[in-house]
Amino acid sequence: MNDLCADIKKCFKSATCKKGRHTYESMRDACEHLELMTGNVQLCLKKFYSAVYHGEYNCTDNKQYLTADLPKRRESYTLGRFCFFEVIKKECSAETVEILSSNFNYDNLINVLTTVPDGFADNCNRLHHSFNKLQCEALEEDIEEKEKEINWIDIQSNDTKLVEFLQLFDDAELFRRTLNVKVFGNTLSR
Repeated sequence: MNDLCADIKKCFKSATCKKGRHTYESMRDACEHLELMTGNVQLCLKKFYSAVYHGEYNCTDNKQYLTADLPKRRESYTLGRFCFFEVIKKECSAETVEILSSNFNYDNLINVLTTVPDGFADNCNRLHHSFNKLQCEALEEDIEEKEKEINWIDIQSNDTKLVEFLQLFDDAELFRRTLNVKVFGNTLSR
């Protein structure tokens, strides 16, 4: 795989067009953090974010894993390592937990989540943006699941499921404003 990464990076490094440079940056990120691209790490992060949204684990209450303030987020992941692993050990596959359990991989994950990469500012295919977009996707999936639970034909305004569904929209709007991102859609824009 390292040879393939080297070949791809070599091929795109000399690209002069914007799309070629974007591809080079994205491939360089993926190759540098190859371990984070395997073992369903992204799916695991989505499950982690969902658990944080819903307050399913007490240890996440005082952490700022989802804040737009990257130094505070870094601090939460650094000081909240035990909590992070408490959650993913219950939410994610053993393979993913093993991958992230290495100090090297966990430190790489923290760097990816909390450091805006140098390069083209409009290249949202970078690992940082892709992994942070998972926060929005987790919330979007929760909304879609909650919507399926509602009987829209016989709905009452005080129906618990409807209230929970509408609360998720309020949460999504608050989260969008906090991060200044587009919650729904295929792009993550800052």
